[in-house]
Amino acid sequence: MSAALTPSFNQKYVSTNIKPGAPPYAPDIVQRYIEELQAQLSESQKLLCYPILTTLFIGARRGDFVPRLFEEYIVMKLDSDTVKSVFYLMRESIMASYAFVGVPWVVPACLGIVDVLQRRSLEDIAKENFRSDPLDVDSLLITGKEVVSNTYRGVNNDEVRDMLSIAFPEMRKGISLVVWGYNVGGAVKAGLHPRETELFIATAIISSGATRQARSHIKASLGMGNEIGVVAKIVELANEFTDWNGAPIEAVDVEALAAEIRL
Repeated sequence: MSAALTPSFNQKYVSTNIKPGAPPYAPDIVQRYIEELQAQLSESQKLLCYPILTTLFIGARRGDFVPRLFEEYIVMKLDSDTVKSVFYLMRESIMASYAFVGVPWVVPACLGIVDVLQRRSLEDIAKENFRSDPLDVDSLLITGKEVVSNTYRGVNNDEVRDMLSIAFPEMRKGISLVVWGYNVGGAVKAGLHPRETELFIATAIISSGATRQARSHIKASLGMGNEIGVVAKIVELANEFTDWNGAPIEAVDVEALAAEIRL
């Protein structure tokens, strides 16, 4: 079975937000991106290219690429354990980044993955949950504050959260509780290191074109231990992909940002 979404499902649920004239999924380009990312990642990190590309595509508002990326991995890897591993990496990258990109641009990618799982009778691999239910608000707020502190330690932009507290205190609390405490903080229970989760967030923001926030999260990613070569490659691919997609983003200088990190 080839890696292709059901046309009627794709049109109704996955590609509906794609602008007219946007280039279609390009497997050769995606495969090259996989190879270039894996060349920068250590042996134990090779599979991270899939969640990285997931967030790159979602940030660039091309969620339709995500289910194709997943299904092509299934076609290539027949054993269920590695397919399950890649699924959870992709799912956690979406959990970590959706609030930074916007739900309307993320849900089509999720629905496309559901279509892949159902057509290939793989729904059972998606049943594991890593976050507590019901939600423990007090615990999540503590976790959220800890995650924010660890993430932005070297970034030096505390004034942003201070300004939000002046007129949007409930918004700031919601971000701490849900985005950082539940979404991002919960990824640890899925076996991800915080630096990996932050790398996914940074990738989505970079490809979205939110330049100021991209600079902050590039510095956060580097400060948390991600290799400069990996981050630079992500920036390079995000610029290439968004140019190809007809929505170019502003270039950022990773080397210069690395020098700004507050140690």
